[in-house]
Amino acid sequence: MQFINPTILFGLLAATIPLVLHFLSRRRVTEIPFAPLRFLLPTQEKQMKRMSLRRLLLLLIRMAIIILVVLAVARPMLHSGLPGVAGGGEGASVVLLIDDSASMQAEVSGGTVFDLARQEATEIVDALDRRDEIAVIGFASAARPLFSEFIGNRDLVRSSIADMGCSAEATNYPAALDAAREFFSRAARARHEIYVVGDFQQTALDSMEIARWQQQQSGSDAVAVYLRPVDPEPFVNREVAAVERPVALLRAGETTEVNVDVGQDGSSEQAVPVFLDVAGVTVAESEARLPAGGFARQSFALTLPVSGDLGTTVRMRPDRYPLDDAMHAVLAVSEQVPVLM
Repeated sequence: MQFINPTILFGLLAATIPLVLHFLSRRRVTEIPFAPLRFLLPTQEKQMKRMSLRRLLLLLIRMAIIILVVLAVARPMLHSGLPGVAGGGEGASVVLLIDDSASMQAEVSGGTVFDLARQEATEIVDALDRRDEIAVIGFASAARPLFSEFIGNRDLVRSSIADMGCSAEATNYPAALDAAREFFSRAARARHEIYVVGDFQQTALDSMEIARWQQQQSGSDAVAVYLRPVDPEPFVNREVAAVERPVALLRAGETTEVNVDVGQDGSSEQAVPVFLDVAGVTVAESEARLPAGGFARQSFALTLPVSGDLGTTVRMRPDRYPLDDAMHAVLAVSEQVPVLM
């Protein structure tokens, strides 16, 4: 037997809590002989034995409930050749949906969130029954299957997952689920399962959303959907949200204003430096005071040195999600002086 979530098994230690409470709640009673009640002692002893047995059964039931809950969350996988036994029979057709959107590039200790997702997906593959057939789909705004059909070669699946990369797109979970559903038309197994691996950033995808999606698949075979979140280390993300280019005609030698929107998702106000680069050289720096979970506008005065297309970059110091730490803009600078006729 293997477990999809083996770390959950540490929760079995909680089964000792009822036992500890049982012993702590036992009271020591001082016996005082009382002659008139000596004929009631045999009856009292029978009642005490019955009560002790009842307490013991209640203690065992409480411990069993905790153990069963922990085992259920750990999701055991039985490897059996007996038909009708979980993990046996003909196996299942399994689709691994791996989020490869831009947010998965966030850095964590020893790599990125996407590295954690690939590791999680590989562990799922290792825990599947040998009779299961597997398909892997990377997804962001669109789904990208790694194979044209289900396969059983575990080594090929693992190497393909290891070679996956991230995109710069947003995430579309419903579209990914629909792509997995469509992929099951090529399945050779009667039982269908979907594992969704991702960071689930800025999404309402949960068990209720999954249930609604499953209800919409009326007339189709039932599909079990399992969410496998990859939890990145918490950090405050700062971003350059927008660069507003001047709308007026720009001429070499003149000074114009470049407006920038920067923000952060932290719970407290932050003061962060913002830089303006022209042609790869830093020409201005200012400090932006960012409200908690909000945005602030910063302005730079820029003297246009030459005519032509002028490349500019507004940036902040890199954080764990470097993809939104800078934004580029091209300013069209004219050499001619407009003349009204």
